[in-house]
Amino acid sequence: MHSDDAAVLHGLEERLLAAGLPTRVIPPTDDTPFHSLVVRLAPLGPDEGTVDLQLSWLPLPEAVAASGARVLQAFVELTTALAPGAAAELSELVSRLDLVLPLGAFGVGGGGRFLYFKHNALYLEGPSVADEVQHLDRAVGFYYFELNLFLAPLLAVARGELGAAQALARPPFDALVPRS
Repeated sequence: MHSDDAAVLHGLEERLLAAGLPTRVIPPTDDTPFHSLVVRLAPLGPDEGTVDLQLSWLPLPEAVAASGARVLQAFVELTTALAPGAAAELSELVSRLDLVLPLGAFGVGGGGRFLYFKHNALYLEGPSVADEVQHLDRAVGFYYFELNLFLAPLLAVARGELGAAQALARPPFDALVPRS
């Protein structure tokens, strides 16, 4: 872990708390040897409730870390409630959507058991902790935008209410995803 990683997450936590977003820090464990900041994002979509965005500095080999390089992972488990057959429909939908997303990717994980959003970003040590906090705060805003835009239709597919083709023919996908 870079010496400022904890300070950056702490600074981001303070900024997000001041904006009214609930947060919590998860300390390293044997299974996850890194600090994580969990941010509760709400509301998302008209009826979709909340999600927890987990931000974590991933461990790197010492030689890479010594260069000032770091990898921040943003991860959100969106749902584990997938209808029968929904994993294949979601996989089709997110494979098309991910081609046009400017930041991050949606996916189906755990052998078709859950829907997630993930983004890994390579950062070089910034000029100051405050600059890095500001940058990450903007990234959280962008994650919120993407999640808010796509969550409701993705969850409709996860629940089996829509198929991939139906979702692709509706907003917001119809304006963003090229037709095959």
